[in-house]
Amino acid sequence: THKKALLSLWEIARHIYNQCLSESLRRVDLMRQSKRFQHLRKQPPSIERTTQFAELDQQFGFQEYALHSFVKQLRFSYLGDHLDSATSQALATRAFKAVQKLLFAKAKKVRFKTRATMGSLESKTNDSGIRFREGFICFGKLQLKAIINPSDPVIVYSLAHRVKYVRLIQRKIKGKIRFYTQLVLEGKPYIKPK
Repeated sequence: THKKALLSLWEIARHIYNQCLSESLRRVDLMRQSKRFQHLRKQPPSIERTTQFAELDQQFGFQEYALHSFVKQLRFSYLGDHLDSATSQALATRAFKAVQKLLFAKAKKVRFKTRATMGSLESKTNDSGIRFREGFICFGKLQLKAIINPSDPVIVYSLAHRVKYVRLIQRKIKGKIRFYTQLVLEGKPYIKPK
């Protein structure tokens, strides 16, 4: 069934996210232990200090695109047979940003995703990965017909705009798992006529 296929893709995505998060934390820990990092932390803020921190990020591979390379290696393992590169890279970016918040003291800790907390999946564009095509959500080998209300003026207005990317959302409602789609669109929001 479609639900079973989606749940297995979700589980693979969760593993990829958690492995990216773990790898990001490992790289940050190594960077924090370095003498150069300890020295830079004590310096007053300056452009030179920022440049040196960026060099450290590069040296220890704590960069978004370095994590994209890491996720590429994961995709060649058993995990990658099912999940496309665009969705995998979006998961890597999400993990990188979570650890970056931790590094900049904008978060106290990062959380690994459990089955209950992996709430959404998205791709980077509508050209690959999770796509919306003529009323269908295409994801891997799945083609799911979207339930669209053609009499809703907000939906009619929205679907006239270019889809930038698609987000799938999983919710548990009254004990049952439901899937929803969010389309991230170009353009201005719909304004109801007065």
